[in-house]
Amino acid sequence: MCLQVAGCWFAWQTRQVSIPALNDSKFIGISVYNVVIICATAVALSYIIKDEPDYSYLIIGMLIITCTTVTLFIVFLPKVRDDNSS
Repeated sequence: MCLQVAGCWFAWQTRQVSIPALNDSKFIGISVYNVVIICATAVALSYIIKDEPDYSYLIIGMLIITCTTVTLFIVFLPKVRDDNSS
């Protein structure tokens, strides 16, 4: 949670950067939104299926992997795409 707050603060402070390669505030905001939604889903699902530890572990693990992968794509895919188009 502290890292999300720090990331939001840094994104807010760098939102006016004129160098396009360094202006990631929009993507960081989308990533924070992604993490909050997936974490809320994981918490809700863990309370629903707390009697089934195998399924709970599977679903929580898949949500963590999905959240990490989507966040990495959101932040780094535009940079890779811009570098290849040059």
